[in-house]
Amino acid sequence: MLEYGPDVALTKLLIDELDISAYVAWLPKMNRKKIMPCLRQANIVVDQLRENICGVGGVGYEALSCGLPLVTYTNQALLDRKSYLYNAPIIDALTASDVCNVFLDYECDANKYKVIGDESKVWFNNTLVAGLAKKYIEILQENLKLTCRY
Repeated sequence: MLEYGPDVALTKLLIDELDISAYVAWLPKMNRKKIMPCLRQANIVVDQLRENICGVGGVGYEALSCGLPLVTYTNQALLDRKSYLYNAPIIDALTASDVCNVFLDYECDANKYKVIGDESKVWFNNTLVAGLAKKYIEILQENLKLTCRY
């Protein structure tokens, strides 16, 4: 696990409480440039699990861009047709039990999570790379039309 973010101390306490510290390796806090190679070694990335907040942060987007399954709490954004995260291939979880169930399921069917990771990369590129570029081009074209009228 990366020692990154405001909840490291609480995460370490939870790991101790769950008696799984023998299975967790901690990497020191590092800059974003050094995080990407670490992410590429992961099987699954768990981002923020905070109630009432859509928890896709920087590491979450980086995971999606690398084609890794992302586990985070989206506060129903995956079901909201107005959300850019609508139908994103993100594994929604909120509790330690939810995350544990994902890990257990991964042990039973790693290929399922490989498929989710592959879908994540496609979704990221289509929605957040090409999709955003298309929206910016449309905005610029519309503004250019408005500017040219005067």
